[in-house]
Amino acid sequence: MHSAHRGATYADLMLAGLQRRPSGTVDRVGQLIAALASAGVQRHDGVAILAIPGPDSNAAAAAALALGARLTFLHPLASADDQAHILDDADVSTLVHHPLLAERAAQVASRAPRVERLLSLGPSGDALDLIALADTLPHVPARSVAEEEDVAFVHYTGGTTGRPKGVAVTHRAMVHGALMVLSEWDWPHEVRFLACTQMAQVLLVPIRLRGGEVHFTPFDPQLVLDTIARERITCMYLVPSMVYALLDHPGIRDADLSSVESIFYGASTISPTRLEEALDVFGPVMCQIYASTEATHTVSVLRKRDHDAAVPGRLESCGRPAAALDVQVHDDAGVEVAPGVAGEIAVRGRSLMEGYWRQPEATARALRGGWYRTGDVGFQDEHGFLTIVDRRHDVIIRDGVNVYPREVELALASHPDVLQVAVCGVPDARSGEQVLATVRARPDAEPSTDELLRLVHERKGVRCVPDTIAFVDAIPMTANGKPDRKLLRARAAQ
Repeated sequence: MHSAHRGATYADLMLAGLQRRPSGTVDRVGQLIAALASAGVQRHDGVAILAIPGPDSNAAAAAALALGARLTFLHPLASADDQAHILDDADVSTLVHHPLLAERAAQVASRAPRVERLLSLGPSGDALDLIALADTLPHVPARSVAEEEDVAFVHYTGGTTGRPKGVAVTHRAMVHGALMVLSEWDWPHEVRFLACTQMAQVLLVPIRLRGGEVHFTPFDPQLVLDTIARERITCMYLVPSMVYALLDHPGIRDADLSSVESIFYGASTISPTRLEEALDVFGPVMCQIYASTEATHTVSVLRKRDHDAAVPGRLESCGRPAAALDVQVHDDAGVEVAPGVAGEIAVRGRSLMEGYWRQPEATARALRGGWYRTGDVGFQDEHGFLTIVDRRHDVIIRDGVNVYPREVELALASHPDVLQVAVCGVPDARSGEQVLATVRARPDAEPSTDELLRLVHERKGVRCVPDTIAFVDAIPMTANGKPDRKLLRARAAQ
């Protein structure tokens, strides 16, 4: 490619976004670039960040990417075992951590022999204080030496079906993903974004390019409601379990939500019944995003105006595909199926991953035939709206018949006394698998097993009726906010 056609890198977008809200942050990134280089970090090195989202961790991330390093975020709520595996698998030589996570950082670094240096965003035991080092260095312009085909991130999947896999994403893919966020999402005119999930990390660039501001807070329903009112928050990103927690908060009806114009939600499927409740409580501000780690940022969007409960099945949909992508539904032979016919959702476009980190066979399976095979089973209607039926690996095969957990979950979630439900298959010597439904009921409500079984039978037929319904006080969630079916299966096996 001629140098006149060089594209912007994700680091270029990060720096441009910081410059649009002058606050000295760009100078800080310049200092951190110099500090990382002084500590020994070089282009193409693996750098991991274990931190609470905030200005320092985001400045460090921008500095690492501008230096040309390959970045991996460690989720602070993930297990030490998974974190140590990620450090080793991603070939991380530098671990940057928040002082509050110093003990965990030292623990996982000791189990990852590739880690050569431990850096901290402030005073922290034996770790080199990156912030203090940066303060000793002169202010220098923040510039990026990365190239658009360099791997910018190795993101790790949630590991709900086994060890997390590294997803290698280039600067080019991240740039195209950020541009899709800017063009496809329903952003308010004034962006005052509340960041309370890990997903916020990949939204900071589009937000800052719009001249928006970001307010960081851990997720706690009362804290979120207080921050919305105090800072006049106009938008935020939530996973469905967070939406449910806000809806269940006793003060939700009295909270000042008048500033909120957009609530983006995604990462896992949402109960249409609870989505209707959210539309009633929050107003017409809900905007669903369907994406995956491998298809960065956006695959399809159910816009605010498309949340129409009067249209059958619309609240079960994840919207229309983004304009910059090709999205089709394929049969097992890779052939596109007709509207209304279920198959595997397939995607192609410039925002896709390069592949799974150092796993060529898994990459070949996922990117065969020129398409990324999402593993999501769904269908597209005649108007282009996608509806996900379930994940291929979550399909339960009972007595040779396919049962999609999502179908069972939707039926159970329609009961007025059910707050949340997760369905999974458990091994059974006679039938192959049995259907286990784990149900969290509303406080002071006691739906009976028989009435829930009858409800599923009426709505979905005998094929979908669970073998067992277990009532729990809380459904276990993964670090990414999805129901932990892996843990539910393990508990059932015990």
